[in-house]
Order: sequence, then structure tokens, then C-alpha cells
Amino acid sequence: MLAKHGAAYLVVKLIPAILSLSALVIFTRILTPAEYGVYSLTILVAGVGNAVLLQWLSLGVGRYLPAAADKDDENRLLTTAKSISFTIFVVVIVFSLGCAAIGGFSTFSIIFWIVGFLFAAQGWHELNLKILNTSLKPFDYGKVLIVKSAVGFFLSVLAAYLGFGAAGILVSIIVGSMLACIISRQIWKGLPWFSINRDYLGKLFAYGAPLTITYLLIFIIDASDRFFIERMVGVEAVGVYSASYELSQYSIGMLTSVVHLAALPLVINALAKEGLLAAGLKLRQTFSLVFAVAVPLSAGMALTAPDIAYSILGDKFREGATVIIPWIALAMFLSTMKSYYFDYAFQLSGSTRIQMGIVFVSAIVNVVFNYFLIAAYGATGAAISTVIAFLVSLILSWILGLHVFAMPRLPYKNAAQVILAVVVMAVIVSSINLELSLFSFFLKVILGGAAYIAVLLVFNARYLIANVPVFLKNNH
Repeated sequence: MLAKHGAAYLVVKLIPAILSLSALVIFTRILTPAEYGVYSLTILVAGVGNAVLLQWLSLGVGRYLPAAADKDDENRLLTTAKSISFTIFVVVIVFSLGCAAIGGFSTFSIIFWIVGFLFAAQGWHELNLKILNTSLKPFDYGKVLIVKSAVGFFLSVLAAYLGFGAAGILVSIIVGSMLACIISRQIWKGLPWFSINRDYLGKLFAYGAPLTITYLLIFIIDASDRFFIERMVGVEAVGVYSASYELSQYSIGMLTSVVHLAALPLVINALAKEGLLAAGLKLRQTFSLVFAVAVPLSAGMALTAPDIAYSILGDKFREGATVIIPWIALAMFLSTMKSYYFDYAFQLSGSTRIQMGIVFVSAIVNVVFNYFLIAAYGATGAAISTVIAFLVSLILSWILGLHVFAMPRLPYKNAAQVILAVVVMAVIVSSINLELSLFSFFLKVILGGAAYIAVLLVFNARYLIANVPVFLKNNH
């Protein structure tokens, strides 16, 4: 089941990731670093709004929708979620338009008249995706995600080409998000326009509020560095840093999130219906898959950082990105292992307050190190601060998570195999000394990836040989 759902989510996440990467290639060649910085900061403000005001709702729906007693109970939950969402949308849009009208926060490089609409479009889109994911409908999830990405990509590239800058790109993203939600309108068919069930409101808030604070603090770790950079270095440096960060998100973040999207609903269902042992088996599989994806991707990005910067980014972004990418790749590895495995202990046990405390400590660490390291090393200092913060967060999650939920013993043998395979991959990649070019980048990816896979196949040859006849028989 995990492999089946993982394969489905891989397909539906791969297309948006390719489109996002293609957009990054185009934007860094059309926009200046300053314009890209404005675009990035505006996206971040809308994201912070979603983390604070909507994330609790989405997380609560994901937790309680599988446990709905019947269709009427499910409808009460969804109607409550819809009603609360629309109320928050209106308030935020009015507030952002007011800020734009009076010139509030005018010293920041943010397009405030767009923020409210972007917040609403992305928030509604994410709620629809959460419901489809929780309902174990990866193909419907994929259709919504792909339409949003495709429409947003083509419109934003057109807007950038025509000279509409960051504002044109952001409006394109809003249009893509709203058009995509038309596909998932069946979720809301037949539901009342406005009705809030007090019992569900209490449950959603009690479960989601601590997690919302957690996600806000994670956002501080992820995003506060860009505001520090803007204040201490300049918006141009924000553009270079953001482009480097997003490269890691489109690769490491995307592929590891595939495992997460497939695994977490299965783990929750296994715990609810089959008990702790079944959930433990799913958790071990999840760790092995996330680790096997995150380690080679992070190491590969660090090893090929100059090739990546030369092949993907525009001239004005390359020099800074070459230094920043290895640090961000390491940060993304630590973040994915924490979020997509060790944090499951708190979510499965309901101990979200402890999770919030861990991220609070990490956020403080991040802010403090940002202040000192950005002053000393510029945007690279922000990347180093992010690594330190995620390392602290991962260690605390690992240790404290064992006290709140019976997490299974880590599959150390599988992890050791992955690490050895990555060492072989690193030797192969490091031995290729060619002039920076798209060809050298693809050569390193192909040969390094082949070496990694070959080593893992050697380690698992006996298992594969034993199970191939079974596979062929089942698929005859």
C-alpha cells in the first residue's frame, strides 16, 4: 500500500516540481535579484499568514476526517472548516488592502495589496489538498496540484516575459490556485454555505492550535532569515538566497514529501484500526524510504552546487548560490528527517505541546544565530543558522519523541547501507572534473545516481532474488 500510494504521489508531485524548477530557471534570467527578492518576501508573508491562521484548521481536518462516524458527521466537519476558512479569508483580505492603502509596512519590500488574495487562494487550495490526501485519493490530489502548477507556470512566465515583474507572477499564482480548486468542488457539493458546529470547532482548535504555533515557529526558522537578510544586507541578497533555497525545496523537499504524503495517512489508519505493531511496521518503512531519498539528494546537491548554479540560475545569481546551496541542502536533510519521521511521535500521541516547545527553542536558536552570522557572513550566514536550528530541533525531537510514543527501533542496517552507497556516489561524482556545463551536471547526476542504486541493489540482492518470482506471479 505504501509503495502504491508513494508511486502515485511521486507522479503528481514530479510534474509541479519540474514546472517550478523551470519557472526558477526563467525567472532568474528575466527578473533582477531585487525583483526576485520582492516576489519571495511577498510569498513568505502570505505563507506566515497561512501558518498562523489556517494551518490549525487543515491539520484538524486531516486528523478527524478519517474518524468521522458517518456521512452526516463528515459533512458537519467539512462545513465547519469551510465556514471558518471563508471568514478568515475576508478578514485578511480587508486587512492587507488596508495596509496597502495607508502605506503600512512600506519600508519592507512586500506587495501588500496582493498578500490577502494570495493568502486566501493558497489557503483554500491547501485545505482541498489536505482533504483529498486524508481521503486516500492520490489521483484527485494530483489533478488539483497539477492544474494549479501548470496554469500558474504558464501565466507567470508570460507575465514575467511581458514585464509585469513580481506582481504579475503573484497574480498568476492566485489564478492558478483558484482554477485548480474548481476540480475539487465535489468535496463541498450539497454542504450549507455557512454553519459552524461547536463541537468540531473545539476539537479542531484543541488539536490544531498547538501545531499551528509549531508551524509558525518552523516558518520562523525557514523564513526569518530572508527578513534579516533584507534588513542587514539588502533585497538583492534575498533574491539570491531565495533562489538557492527553492532549488533544494524543489528536489529534496518534493521527493521526501512524496513519502510523507503516502505514509502518514497509512500510519494513522494502521494505528487506529490494527494497533501499535502495525503502525510500527509502517513507521520503519517510512524512515527507510525518507532516509534513502534525503541522504543522496542532499549529498548530491552539495557535491554539484557549482554545476547546479551554472546550469539552472541566471548570471547574477550564480556566484552566491554556489556557496549557499551546500548549506541549504544539509538543512533540508535535517528538516525532512525531523518533519517526516521523528515528529510523527508527537502527532500520533497527541503531544503537540512538546513538539511546539522543541520548535520554539529551535526558532530562538535560529534568530540569535541569524543576527550574528548574517552580520559576519551575509546570506551564507543565514544558511548556516538554518542548519544549526534544524540540527537542534532534530536532536530534541528524537530524544523527547521516545518518551511520548513507542516509536520502533530505527533500521540501522538499512541506514548504514544508504550511507555506504552515498560514499561510493560521492567518490564517483568528485572524480569527474569537467568544465562547468549542463553536460557535466547531467553526467555527475547519471553516474552518481547509478552508483548509488547499484550499491543498494548489491546489498539487497538476496531479497530481490527471493521476491521476484512472487512479484511475477502476482502480476501475471
